[in-house]
Amino acid sequence: MVGSVHDMSMFPSGAFDAVIASHVLEHFPEAYLNDALREIARVGRFALIYLPVAGRHGSLKFFAGVRNLEANFVWDLFNYLHKPDGMTPAFCARQHFWELGRR
Repeated sequence: MVGSVHDMSMFPSGAFDAVIASHVLEHFPEAYLNDALREIARVGRFALIYLPVAGRHGSLKFFAGVRNLEANFVWDLFNYLHKPDGMTPAFCARQHFWELGRR
C-alpha cells in the first residue's frame, strides 16, 4: 500500500510527542485500520484523531430563564438504509470507505 502505514516504519518508536490524524483514517479500508492505529500508537506518545460522522449535524438550545436545555443530534437523510461493507469506498463522493455512525 503506497502512502500508508508501511511508510511509518522509517520512524523509531516514540519518535513524536504527538501524532495528529485529521480526516485521514476514513480513506483506509477497514482491513487496514488496526495496523494504522497500531503505528500511530507506536510512533507517538499521544494521538489526536479526527473522524467524520455520518449524517447532518444539528444542535438545539433552549434558554428559559435560569435553566438552559441543550440537545445535540445527528440525522442522515440520504442513503439511510445503506450499510457500508468497509472495503468499498461509498461515502463522500466515493472517497471514504466508512464513517462513524454507519454500522
